[in-house]
Amino acid sequence: MFKTRHDTMTGDYKQQAMAMKANTEEFSKLTSHVQELESELYDIDEKLADIKKKMDDNQNKISDSSPLMKIKKGITKVKNDIRGVDIRIGVVSNTLLQLKLKERTKDDNQKPRNEEEDDEMDLEI
Repeated sequence: MFKTRHDTMTGDYKQQAMAMKANTEEFSKLTSHVQELESELYDIDEKLADIKKKMDDNQNKISDSSPLMKIKKGITKVKNDIRGVDIRIGVVSNTLLQLKLKERTKDDNQKPRNEEEDDEMDLEI
């Protein structure tokens, strides 16, 4: 009786030990799988952080208006330079026109004398 009782207990122990071994092996497999997944998650988190950083950098570049402000300042400077050149052209044109008028009045004052001389020459012939 002791032997039968002892055999049943031994059989139960063996079954429990085998179940424990199977559970331990499954636990080890699942633990290694969890570690792989955690490693993969860490890699994905790093990639996500890099992508977020790149997106923030790009957003800052897009919202950075300093190049646009430089372009606007350059355009304003060119417009002012053009205005100054136009004024200089106007002054030179006006000066040239005044010189032409002075020459014309000078020529007009000299022409009647020349016409009189031409008339005199015609008479001599």
